[in-house]
Amino acid sequence: MLKINFKLHELIKIVCLWATRGLIVLIGLAVVSLFAYMFFLGGQYGIAAFSIVLILVVYIIKNIDGVKVIVSWVLALWDYQSRLAVKYQIEGHVNRQIRSLKDECEELCPASEIRIEWTKTPETAQSFIKNGKPIVRIGYHNNSNTNLSKIMYSFVKDVVCFNVKPFIDEDIFDTTTLALSKGLLDKINEETGRYFVNTIVHPSLTSEEIEELYHDICTLYENGFLTPIALNEFNKTTKEYERDIAPRWLKQESKDVIIFLRKLLYSKEQFVALTGEEGSYILKKRYYKIALIKVSDPETYARGGLRPHKGAVEHAIKQGVENIYICGRGEKNNKLAKQLTNSYYDDKRIKNVMVREFKQSEHRPAVVGVIQIKDMK
Repeated sequence: MLKINFKLHELIKIVCLWATRGLIVLIGLAVVSLFAYMFFLGGQYGIAAFSIVLILVVYIIKNIDGVKVIVSWVLALWDYQSRLAVKYQIEGHVNRQIRSLKDECEELCPASEIRIEWTKTPETAQSFIKNGKPIVRIGYHNNSNTNLSKIMYSFVKDVVCFNVKPFIDEDIFDTTTLALSKGLLDKINEETGRYFVNTIVHPSLTSEEIEELYHDICTLYENGFLTPIALNEFNKTTKEYERDIAPRWLKQESKDVIIFLRKLLYSKEQFVALTGEEGSYILKKRYYKIALIKVSDPETYARGGLRPHKGAVEHAIKQGVENIYICGRGEKNNKLAKQLTNSYYDDKRIKNVMVREFKQSEHRPAVVGVIQIKDMK
């Protein structure tokens, strides 16, 4: 009886699969026939057909990542183990995350899309840049979570964070690549994120200290402090130092950056009274000289508008910082962060002003304004 039920179940599955394939073919033929007929009629019908085709082409170009995912679904209907379908699906998902990563820190991720190449070695996962495009070579696995996890981790480790590796502490690098990969995977599929944690993250956390550091960096990522601030700062070192001669003290200072951001993240203090002393929102080291102003206190704005916040910016400039980060979370604070950042657009002391917008969570957008100070020496 069990065998009969199993065969019946398989038969129903096969019938449904072929029925879906047939329906897609019929719809495709109907659409092509309709457009061909409209072109044949000419006049207004021909113009309408041409306009629709043009709109579709523009949509495909602007949403190529989503189109790749849809194509992968169609290919999977013909062969659910199709490597081309898996390739298109993963490329579509990962490339969408690359574009969101570029919004947070453009220089960190110069490329806009990756290309996947399957290899015969199942355990292989290697990423590199060729002709300006990242290529990930990996052995194909029947488990989709394994493929996506390894591809994302390899891309983050060997492409996104590769240039900063010689300039930051080894533990910072390892936990940052794990946390960033996990965060990007969660945005694609939480199940894949959990799989990544169980199969790659947990075996990599070899001590309580490393585990605590990993969770701290995950928290920084979730609150918008990792990519637009920490990794942006780390990436600056690649322009000022050679990979082979990176000073040891620079790696120690990368730890100080993470400790500073973690402290500010949990601190309820906006900024100290401007008494001429350095505030807790300022980090001044041999290389890293940054200030972080959190716009998250409605009472401060209600009492003094932008004045207290601008006072904190002015104090940071006097202290000799190089980059000032203005952080806002939530709709009201986002507007204030933008307003405060853009108010320095024409200031002659300022080298550059940028506003980076991203989603801190699915329903809570965030803003990080960056004010780069000119060298006054």
